Amino acid sequence: MEYAVPIMPSRNLRETLEFYERLGFEMRGAGPEEYGYIILGLGAMIELHFWETPDVDPLTTDHSCYIRVVDADALHAQWEAWGSSPTRRPAAGSCRPATPTTGCASSPSSTGARTSFGSARPSKR
Repeated sequence: MEYAVPIMPSRNLRETLEFYERLGFEMRGAGPEEYGYIILGLGAMIELHFWETPDVDPLTTDHSCYIRVVDADALHAQWEAWGSSPTRRPAAGSCRPATPTTGCASSPSSTGARTSFGSARPSKR
C-alpha cells in the first residue's frame, strides 16, 4: 500500500493538536514540545503532519490537504454531533479560517463527495 502524507505549517502546534483532537484525530508520535512537530491520525489511512512555524499566515499560505472519505455527510454529521465541525459553507471563491492555526476549511460539496482541512488560498479567478 502506497500513500502520501501532507506536512503542513502550524503557528501553534498545541492549538493545532487540540483542534484536530476535537475532530477525532489522535497523536501518533511525540508531543509538540519534543521536536516542534506532530503527527496526527484518523483511522487507518488518514495521517497529517505539522511543523511549527510561528510566522505562517494561514490566510496566504500555499499549504493545503485534501482528504477523501467514503461518506463526507456522515463524517460531517458526526463532527456536528460532537460540536466540533470545522466547516461552514463559504461564499464562492472564498474560504473561512477554521482556527488561527489551521487556516481554511471548506465544507462538503453538495454531493457529499469531499471534505478538506488545512489551509488554502482563495481562488484568484
